[in-house]
Amino acid sequence: MAVACDNILAKVMDTMVERLAELKDYKLVIIGYSLGAGVAQLITLKLTDGEEKAKMPADTEVLCITFGAPPVYISDQPGYINHNIISVYNHSDGLSSLSLHTVTKLFLQIRAINRLGISRKRTFKLLRTELGESVEQDGSKLGVRRFVSSSAEKEKEWTDITTAVQAVTE
Repeated sequence: MAVACDNILAKVMDTMVERLAELKDYKLVIIGYSLGAGVAQLITLKLTDGEEKAKMPADTEVLCITFGAPPVYISDQPGYINHNIISVYNHSDGLSSLSLHTVTKLFLQIRAINRLGISRKRTFKLLRTELGESVEQDGSKLGVRRFVSSSAEKEKEWTDITTAVQAVTE
């Protein structure tokens, strides 16, 4: 993303500065989604806090709106906030919390569970006991169907899984 940011600014910086100087009443709005949101944040940081700020016309307002941006920067200043960046996140979006650490942790947890030797069929059965499935009739939801196994058997397997996952986390 850093390379994309540098490439974009190298191609558009001169033209952008010229247009912003001509259109004094306009503000620069940068919008991005997903990985493009990460690039948008980096461009905004360069235009508001970096060397590129000196090239921008005075009083140019820069606004960046991102949707589902991955974590792309960290500041040395505790509590740093760039007020030019507005980030919108969906709590179910895995990309916005994705990092090398979280991906590595996920793979290690999957490997730990695989080493328990639980069959794929049994794994799905266990997941269904925890998650259940929606039950619908004539288009209306009747509730959630649970798949039941003996509680001692289920508890032992979930304890094994939890222990394996926690061993990776610690």
